[in-house]
Amino acid sequence: MEQYLKGVQRIAITDDEGNLTGVVSQWTIANYLATVPTEDKEWIPIMNTPVGDATHSSNVITAGANERTLDAFYKMYSNGLSALAIVDEAGKLFGNLSASDLRPYMMYLDDYNTLTRPVTEFLTEIRKEQGRKANFLVSFTRDVKVKDVINRFNKEIVHRGYIVDEEWKLIGAYSLTDLMQDLIADTHTISAFAKPIAERTPQQQQAK
Repeated sequence: MEQYLKGVQRIAITDDEGNLTGVVSQWTIANYLATVPTEDKEWIPIMNTPVGDATHSSNVITAGANERTLDAFYKMYSNGLSALAIVDEAGKLFGNLSASDLRPYMMYLDDYNTLTRPVTEFLTEIRKEQGRKANFLVSFTRDVKVKDVINRFNKEIVHRGYIVDEEWKLIGAYSLTDLMQDLIADTHTISAFAKPIAERTPQQQQAK
């Protein structure tokens, strides 16, 4: 996880002879936390923490719904981001533009003028090819627990979501990188619990 925080996206796993046996990514860890049935996960403090109290970005850089798509991508690139929140004129969250949206663009669209149109029109075309609504995104209020956020990420196959208030005003963003930071911070807490838990008899654990 420390390597992911340095900007590494995927880590190769090899055997003793150096042969590639697999790849671990941030997504692999999130998928494990969302799908593997084990009570061990309940001892990870961040899992039961409200996402508003977890590590997250509060100063989210956004693009307006009427901004040109090319300008939005440039804003993303110049700020070293992989995604931008799209907000309407009232400041309400409309959708999400990510660097990965360029892949379906190259696959499905052959008109480069699409990049000169408002970003909402670009998203409409891309999401249509993906079978999703133009304003597709994952959002949640700040009181939702991180474990439920991870389940949403896994279900929708996304790497980030947005924290909103009751009026859909943007509060912050939570990503898999934020999750990695919190899991690292939890390490010392988990190790403090691990030995006493392991030494309990099944009856003691049940009583606890």
